[in-house]
Amino acid sequence: MQDKFQNYSCVFVGGLISEESREFILKNSRRTIQFAADKLQRQYLTGIRQYDFKTIYTISFPFVGNYPRSFKSQTVESELLDGNGKVIAKQSYSTLSIVSNIEKRKIFLNYLKKISSHKNDKLIFFFYALTSEHLNWIKLLRKYYQDIKIVLIVPDLPIFMNPSLSRYYFYRMIKNKVIEEYRRIQDKIDLTITITKSVAEYLQANNAIVVEGIPNEVSINNFESLKDDVEDSAEFIVLYTGTLDKMYGVKDMLESFGKLKDTNIILQICGDGPMKNEVIEISKQAGNIRYLGILNNLEVVELQSKSDLLINPRKNDQEFTKYSFPSKIMEYLSSGTPMLGYKLSGIPDEYYDYMYLIENFNDSLVESLLAISKLEKKEIEKMGINALNFIKNNKLPEHQIAKVLASIKI
Repeated sequence: MQDKFQNYSCVFVGGLISEESREFILKNSRRTIQFAADKLQRQYLTGIRQYDFKTIYTISFPFVGNYPRSFKSQTVESELLDGNGKVIAKQSYSTLSIVSNIEKRKIFLNYLKKISSHKNDKLIFFFYALTSEHLNWIKLLRKYYQDIKIVLIVPDLPIFMNPSLSRYYFYRMIKNKVIEEYRRIQDKIDLTITITKSVAEYLQANNAIVVEGIPNEVSINNFESLKDDVEDSAEFIVLYTGTLDKMYGVKDMLESFGKLKDTNIILQICGDGPMKNEVIEISKQAGNIRYLGILNNLEVVELQSKSDLLINPRKNDQEFTKYSFPSKIMEYLSSGTPMLGYKLSGIPDEYYDYMYLIENFNDSLVESLLAISKLEKKEIEKMGINALNFIKNNKLPEHQIAKVLASIKI
């Protein structure tokens, strides 16, 4: 399959947050930053770089909100990067809603001129996220280029990109128009990658495959080395890393740990979201709940490796769960530390042999935590190691991207 693409240049179009812009975006964002999306894009690029493309480029327009409601700054920088992640060009654009779309289109076309000078150039485009502007750019590409392949990655259905707004009619109407446009132009897209089978069915995608996630290979290696440095403790440390939102089960998780005050079971939390201030206040009062702040990926990796159990408290009680594969599932299972969670409609059955399920403990989070904390340490560790091996043998970037490229007809 390496020879199949050696005459093609690869262009990844997404919303990566560079290390240079991270602090600026953190400072100016009024809403939760999409760190999970940033991680998944990087894993796609890790897999892509393992194949013998002629050249590889990344065009990035960071996924930030619009000024002034969701972003404090009126501008943010886009980037064009080479295959090694080196910046070739930068250009600022407005974060004002209507102006932003116009300026991004212009910048996208300018970057294309630097990448390709002839309409017969062989190119394969990966677009990350189903958005109206990406669909418009796909139509532009089809009008100009003669020999291109287009892959659209759909990590979330547009109507569920912001679940807290999806109950509003106007929001759903706008997002449904994006889906309708996708259905109209999907003949211009060679392959659609969805996060679950239900997403492909909802989109009525003709040519789709499921890639539920891609783990961080570097993190896996770090986990394995960090595990050797873990010290024994009288405390049983349970860690939650992710968005602090009621809809993801965070409130239920906090209430459950409120019933475990007289045990050695400690909950550590890191992340951002609507419930952040509430989490901070509760952690000040509860001796067994600790809020550690917003941490970078390496700090999260170290915490996960040193914990006894990782927790995903999201329940299978909302419509969006069947259209979602929580990114933390892949992250947790890659850690070598076992995880506890509920069965979710968007998670394939093959994963459930490698995690503790709350349903197996009378459907009680409190009972689950008490029971697992009393298991032999070697038994708990074995669950984590089995999960890690499952990911290493089946879900690494090279496995997932091989599946993608095998589905593209050349």
